[in-house]
Amino acid sequence: MKNKSLSTIYEKMLKYGYDTALEQCKGGYPDKDDCTWYHSSWMLLRYLDMVSNPYWHEKFYRDALASAVSGGAEKILVAGTADFSMPLFCYEVGIKKLDICDICNTPLLVCNKVAELLNCDWSTYVQDLCQEGPCGYNVIVNDAFLSRFVDKTVPLKGIASRLETGGYYITTLKIGKWNKGGEVSDSIRNRFIKKAAKRYELNCKIFPNIDIEEVAKTYVDRMASYPVINENEVYGMFSDVGLNILQLEKGDVVGEFEMSKYFRILSQKI
Repeated sequence: MKNKSLSTIYEKMLKYGYDTALEQCKGGYPDKDDCTWYHSSWMLLRYLDMVSNPYWHEKFYRDALASAVSGGAEKILVAGTADFSMPLFCYEVGIKKLDICDICNTPLLVCNKVAELLNCDWSTYVQDLCQEGPCGYNVIVNDAFLSRFVDKTVPLKGIASRLETGGYYITTLKIGKWNKGGEVSDSIRNRFIKKAAKRYELNCKIFPNIDIEEVAKTYVDRMASYPVINENEVYGMFSDVGLNILQLEKGDVVGEFEMSKYFRILSQKI
């Protein structure tokens, strides 16, 4: 992990996040039955720079959030978070007061712990974003969240219901082919596992007692992703829920298994 301050917080939180997942996970967005495999491994793989995160799109998020806040946005929600990366990103750009929600309690407890470390004002609550929730947010932000859903209109409706008129939804969305879990070549799978093992060896003293190769293998085999095909698909689904896209840019990132393309989206509730 290149960001030193971010690395320091992760090093303090790795074991707590792992243990919390084993105790708290019952079901979440990547796995409705049991998200333990996901939340127990996410922070470990994130520290090793192996999985998606908002810092892949740093300039986009910084500019979009800064623009929203300068326009007077005060009530901001991180809607769905695998760990504390997006709340911390908001904190780094000057957003001190923040709400955070997720369907699983694990990442929320992790965020609460980080908020204590940073002495910042984060309020967390459990909420299924596929259902309508409390309205009145000026800004809702998340990263690669919609890629977890086959029918993205369902979470988009829930998100739009929480925004006040004129409020902004800021996110990224992967472009490409669907992967229902494990639908990668053997060479890609083996490369991901070996890369995780090599990076883990350099940092193993700060990790909980785990089999990193098994963690990486489980992630490859079970992590599903449902990207979009083109701009028309994105414009259509956002328009259907009353969100007007103000900015849509395309960016290349290192990706989890291979180089990937993402849409970076700034939208506004009509």
